[in-house]
Amino acid sequence: MSISLRLTADLSFALALRILGTRRGGSPIVHLDPCVAFGEGGGSRSVEGQPTAEESEPAFNFPPRYSSPIVWISGFEPLEHPGIARLTNTLGSSGRHIFLETSGISLKHRLHEFQPTSRFYFAVRFEHPRPVADAHSSDAAKFRVGLEALRMARLAGFLTCANLVVRTQADIREWEKLLAELCQHDVDGCLITAPSSGPDLAGQVAEMRKRLVTRGWVLLSSLLESSAPLSASRSSGRMAHVVRSDSQANPVSQSAEAG
Repeated sequence: MSISLRLTADLSFALALRILGTRRGGSPIVHLDPCVAFGEGGGSRSVEGQPTAEESEPAFNFPPRYSSPIVWISGFEPLEHPGIARLTNTLGSSGRHIFLETSGISLKHRLHEFQPTSRFYFAVRFEHPRPVADAHSSDAAKFRVGLEALRMARLAGFLTCANLVVRTQADIREWEKLLAELCQHDVDGCLITAPSSGPDLAGQVAEMRKRLVTRGWVLLSSLLESSAPLSASRSSGRMAHVVRSDSQANPVSQSAEAG
């Protein structure tokens, strides 16, 4: 499960700029929360489930694409927001790598709204090792939903990855069994993250990354943990305009992609 060559190249370029001091302090990953983008209510929804005409469309002051080539969309459940597909597709057209994190529970009803590309991943979240004690528990149900989401996305032609969210200490071998099962679903990658951790949990997370995933995904995992959420402005224009302006204003990124 190595990261793609294009993602590797874009990420390496962004990190090189940080080392050279061109974008000191900036993160290669832009962390976007749909609750910020569309408001806590998630926007209004029409009878057909599509965004209504009254739904506001946020604008963001994105850093240049060549210094922040990755957008990670996460929150309570991004797929619950009516405008999330339009937002994701628009961001994808800017040339960034997009990761949409989800539990998978709403994916079946929203999958047709997204466009599979070589830069877009559905990142399915798993917060526990594979539950075996009680097949009817809520954890077991979430696990099955996550696996089904990976299967559906893969069959529809999307890239997929798993985000193993470590909240408490557990036997690493149990996480290893989970990853082995995920590999049977042909996931393209795996991140291991911890929302907050003390020294003991941080040590376990570091050991899990060393044993279970490749170097590129280890790097993405650590960068994701250190990324800060992006703020939105509802008075500075429309999202499509901001994305186009970003891609046009950075000839360095265009020449890097051309090469």
